[in-house]
Parts: sequence; C-alpha cells; structure tokens
Amino acid sequence: MDLSHEDFQKAKRIGEAIQEFLLQTGMKDARSTDVYEILARKGLIEKDRHNGYHFRQFLKKLKDANVLSQLIPQCTFTTNDKGENEWHFHTSIKKAGNSANTGKQATIIHKPAMSQEDISRLLQEESVNVEMLPVRTDKIYTTQELSIRKNYPRAFEYWTDKEYAILDRVYMQCKNLDVVAALLMRQPHIVRDKIGSSRMSGFEDQLEN
Repeated sequence: MDLSHEDFQKAKRIGEAIQEFLLQTGMKDARSTDVYEILARKGLIEKDRHNGYHFRQFLKKLKDANVLSQLIPQCTFTTNDKGENEWHFHTSIKKAGNSANTGKQATIIHKPAMSQEDISRLLQEESVNVEMLPVRTDKIYTTQELSIRKNYPRAFEYWTDKEYAILDRVYMQCKNLDVVAALLMRQPHIVRDKIGSSRMSGFEDQLEN
C-alpha cells in the first residue's frame, strides 16, 4: 500500500482540524465518531452512513504505513477485548498506538532516518518557524494556482533564506522528502528540487514554478 503526496497533505490538514476541535471543545479523549462531523463539514473526509467509515479506513491506511503518529499526532490506536480497532484523539502528542501489530509498512520513498516519535517532535518544533515565514501580498493568483494552494497552502510563496534553513535542517535530520514538503506546505517536487541546490546569499526572492 503506497501513500501519495495527497495523502500526506490530507492527513496534515485533518490533524490540524482535530487539534482545533479538541482545543475548542476541551475534550480529553475524543473518538472517531466525535471528530467525524467536523471533518466532514470542512470537506476533509468523505461523508458516509456509518459515522466515519472512510475516515477510519484512512486512519488505518496511515497506521499500516507506520506514519499515523507522524502526520496525525493527536491520534492513538488500540484494540479492545474483541479485537476491534479503536481510535482515540488527544491534544497531547504521543506515539500512536500501543499495539505490537502495526501491519505491513507501505513503500515510501526517502524512508525516515528518525523514529516516528522524534519526527513528530521535530515537526511540532519547526511548525512555529514555518508560521513566521513571510506571506506574499504582491500577487493575484490564477484559478489554477488557487487550486494548487488548496493542497499546498504555501505554493508560489517567495523562498527566503529562513525557509531554506528550515528545509536543510529538517531534511538533514529525517531524510524524508514528504515530511519536509508537508511541513513547508509546498509541492513535493518543488521541495525535491530545492534540496541540495546551490544558493547565493542575498537572493531571497526565488519563486516556486
């Protein structure tokens, strides 16, 4: 089972929406049925008649790929006495699941050099730096560009020395292209081109294609 770039972006947006929901409601231990409605209203998951069947299948897909705690750190996975899957959501970031059986790992290019727990911690720390990056105010986006920015919110933003530093710092530690792209909220192929590229000091206005 392979994870696409869209899966990574979708999971990141779901995690952000769940975090916001938990903080607003004050819930300490939410279940998948608790967060299903808000995610469906935001258009982040497909609606169904079973209160989140497609959502739970997506969580299982992430768990089987061993990236659940990395992309949706609010989620933990357990099995009950009947052997049924249970999904719990907390505002605190923990390594997902206590089960020894995580399923067959997906084939993912650029396998992380760090543990999933360390990657989650790294992303939490660096997300603050990404939020502080400048936002363009001099561009009117085309319909196609706006469509791309729905999945990659920072697509077509200026590349600055600070962002290059984040890119180099995070990739050097995790060796995972998709993780870096998700953190920077940019298209993976653009991030791939930037990794290891030569840069000259002072040229901060390099644009994404």
